[in-house]
Amino acid sequence: MRLLFIQHAGSPGGSVVSLRYLVEGMVGAGHDVAVAMVEPNSEVRLLYERCGATVFDTPDIPLFRHTTAGWARLGDPRACVYQARAFAKRSAGVARARRLIDAWKPDIVHLNSVTLALLANGLRGCGVPLVWHVRESPVQGYCGMRLRYLRESLLREADEIIFL
Repeated sequence: MRLLFIQHAGSPGGSVVSLRYLVEGMVGAGHDVAVAMVEPNSEVRLLYERCGATVFDTPDIPLFRHTTAGWARLGDPRACVYQARAFAKRSAGVARARRLIDAWKPDIVHLNSVTLALLANGLRGCGVPLVWHVRESPVQGYCGMRLRYLRESLLREADEIIFL
């Protein structure tokens, strides 16, 4: 089986270490594994390569930061600019991910964070089951619109959801 993991984190923290062990187990079980890194980092790359994974840099995939791991507060102009840029690069990021899927031909695409909601929306209909690993909780925010968006994305886009 060919597995493509989309890793949102670019520094060796909890999600990187957790995914490293999952990748190691999948490779050890005989699966062909690739990790697409949204925030390329040489130290993280080396962790996955040492496990036997193929690693791709995909910095054009946008993140939707509205979780307990970090969120874009609407009252902060920098956060609004960050999120506007994420929405602006959504089409290019989705196209990049679809090209990677077409080229690598995975049996399963595994999103490693709820922050990949913008990508998940664009992968609907790509013909590959989507498994979503939820490590963090969406935050309520001021009026709950972003929370609703993330919740509906999870329910609508994912074939399977794994909550940690």
